[in-house]
Amino acid sequence: MLNSERLGNIANAIKNIAQLPDPTGTILAERTLPNGIRLKKVAVSLGVVGAIYESRPNVTYDIAALCLRSRNACVLKGSSDAQHTNKVSIGIIQKALKEFGLDINTVTLLPPQREVVQEMFTATKYLDVLIPRGSEGLISFVRQNSLVPVIETGAGVCHVYVEKTADLKRP
Repeated sequence: MLNSERLGNIANAIKNIAQLPDPTGTILAERTLPNGIRLKKVAVSLGVVGAIYESRPNVTYDIAALCLRSRNACVLKGSSDAQHTNKVSIGIIQKALKEFGLDINTVTLLPPQREVVQEMFTATKYLDVLIPRGSEGLISFVRQNSLVPVIETGAGVCHVYVEKTADLKRP
């Protein structure tokens, strides 16, 4: 369900993502080899991120904001259950992109039909990485069938339990 509380949470999440530092160009590791060659591991954009996800209305905004913040384009494939919400959401996102002089196709929504998923699996010339977000079944299906490299996310709700005497300030 998409109500005013949920919309507020989506807006806050986008604001939080916008405040994150730009990860591109960050030096992750640096060393000099015995022969004098200097190596640097530098964070770069992935390119075009394909995302397949289920019905939660915040996911369209989450993925778009994270991709834009990390200088990636994204091609989104949501479920048919949320097709109308996703279409309106993409319209809002593309309107904001246009207002800031960015190409509206930086965030693209694919049609909700299941056949599109199979096309994404073989789009190795167009997608640099595919990220499934949703149930364990969805994640396994994408991992097992995609020719595009897959970044596997955790499935389901994840919890951390902390014993009551634990020192939360300790590193």
